[in-house]
Amino acid sequence: MKGITKVVIERAEGMTGDPTMQRRTFEGTHAEQDANAWLYRISTTAPRNGDYDKTDVWITLSDGVKEYEYEARFDVKHYSCPNPDLNVRQHLTTTLTYYTAPETLPHIAKDARRLQYARESTTDEVRAGAQQLLDILNGKVPQ
Repeated sequence: MKGITKVVIERAEGMTGDPTMQRRTFEGTHAEQDANAWLYRISTTAPRNGDYDKTDVWITLSDGVKEYEYEARFDVKHYSCPNPDLNVRQHLTTTLTYYTAPETLPHIAKDARRLQYARESTTDEVRAGAQQLLDILNGKVPQ
């Protein structure tokens, strides 16, 4: 199987005792879809005022031969807020694009300082690794 094969989610902030505080693992062909549903469930108890709950996410991608793990932090907001950070693919795509082509991200491109920082702080090694993961995510892996 290629693409996203496993997603592990652990909510780092939230209401003690809430079932969404438990670490959850989603694997197989529906890992991404099930992880997005779990992020949505987390968002139902996130603050409604625009604040967020830190949520740790480990995403495993496969090119059909080798697996790659990417660790991310999602800032999960209530689902009714703008940009609630509830989509694994969208989060991963935006983050990897920041490393590979920050000028294509409107919120980075409009701020010259942020764009310069993104370009200067990303090494060639990080850029190549991010591009490899983007290719896997977009189904552009060698057959």
